[in-house]
Amino acid sequence: MKFDQNIESLFKAACDNDCKALYLRHSIREKITDATKSHTQLLTEEGKELARLFGAQLPHKRKIRLHYSNIKRCEETADFIKQGHKGQSEIVGANMIAAGFFVKNSDVVLQNANTAGYHGFISNWFGSFFTEDQMQNPIQARSEIIKHLEENSQSDSLNIYITHDWNIVLMSSLFYDVQKTEYPWPDFMNGIAYYKIGDKSYISLNGEIKEVFDVA
Repeated sequence: MKFDQNIESLFKAACDNDCKALYLRHSIREKITDATKSHTQLLTEEGKELARLFGAQLPHKRKIRLHYSNIKRCEETADFIKQGHKGQSEIVGANMIAAGFFVKNSDVVLQNANTAGYHGFISNWFGSFFTEDQMQNPIQARSEIIKHLEENSQSDSLNIYITHDWNIVLMSSLFYDVQKTEYPWPDFMNGIAYYKIGDKSYISLNGEIKEVFDVA
């Protein structure tokens, strides 16, 4: 299987000991036609194979620690990455930093995703469309993710978080103006790499790297 540019850049990052975490969208899932019913879709057979092949490409000499959103397809992705990895790997378990922790009122938010479309929904989110009791401020949510990655980057192991497209867009907002619609939507198994060098934190996307300062 040929991997896209983003995934290839993640494999390269994983070989660097300064790279402490990968924050990835889950693998290929069953089709979703209604965002309000988006919690039960599982991986397809193609998705299982993609996750397994992804695991096989990870460095064998680094211990891999796998965390996942509490949505079942993310746990499946972690399981198949572990199956494919040739080195030491550990399933840590569900972690809310990989889930949609920023959604406070799922009925309102998911209905908006249906009506506005995913790019429109993200634009609404960053444009303060939602009240605080409906959706957490995106900059605060992004800072929570970065803070978690930083606080869990002390060991030599590589933490891998299996998450969702909205979470990846949240992190890629460091690179794109997500109130516009031209930016690429993250594909399955795409994501960002987190680096800790000295006391500084960096995020990379498609091989482009930026220092981040908005750690809460």
